[in-house]
Amino acid sequence: MKLLDHTIVLPTLSTPFALTPLGCLHADDEGFDEDLYFETVEKIRTEPHHYAIGVGDYTSLARAHYRKYLKGYLDDEDSQAKGLDPLIRKLVREFYGKYLKPLKGRLLGLAEGNHHW
Repeated sequence: MKLLDHTIVLPTLSTPFALTPLGCLHADDEGFDEDLYFETVEKIRTEPHHYAIGVGDYTSLARAHYRKYLKGYLDDEDSQAKGLDPLIRKLVREFYGKYLKPLKGRLLGLAEGNHHW
């Protein structure tokens, strides 16, 4: 994990400031409301001094109920213990391009989430 420091300077003490948390998106799940997400992104991008911070669980790549099975593959020579496999790298890049890149300059950081996968 890399800790970053970012200072936001507001013109006055009374300048409105908004920080929207983005978490538990699970963008690859059926219940994800993509229209609502992009409506929120547009609001963040267009309102002055409006920022976002990612608080985790952006997709559902590894749900809690099958993590124990994934751990069994640690001895596999192609195991995730050696890093992300090409399929996951591709999914992460696609997610970034579609959902996070539009927030460039307004996204202050990302947390891992509570699933640690």
